[in-house]
Amino acid sequence: MASRINELKQAEAGGAGAAEAGQEMGLTEAIRWVFRQPLLLPLTPTQVRDRMDEMGYDLSKYKHVMPPIHNTLKRMKEAGEIKEVEGLGGIGRAYTSSRQGT
Repeated sequence: MASRINELKQAEAGGAGAAEAGQEMGLTEAIRWVFRQPLLLPLTPTQVRDRMDEMGYDLSKYKHVMPPIHNTLKRMKEAGEIKEVEGLGGIGRAYTSSRQGT
């Protein structure tokens, strides 16, 4: 449900054009783009992957896509770009932008 709420919020914010942009970005920049979008709820690493796929980022170039996403999220957290929060309903780790008040 949290994912669907964020999807609706992103569509409302005008996510059009993201597909073209997603094809030209590197992994870190694509993840930064995901967190620049309006989010109602924190995102799990899997939801970050799904957002990248929706924006047109080519995930097929990775044999195993989750390890680089987890590593990038860890680096971004250490740099203060995002913060780790408790996921809703005990779903584990979730992340939100450090720039937002959530």
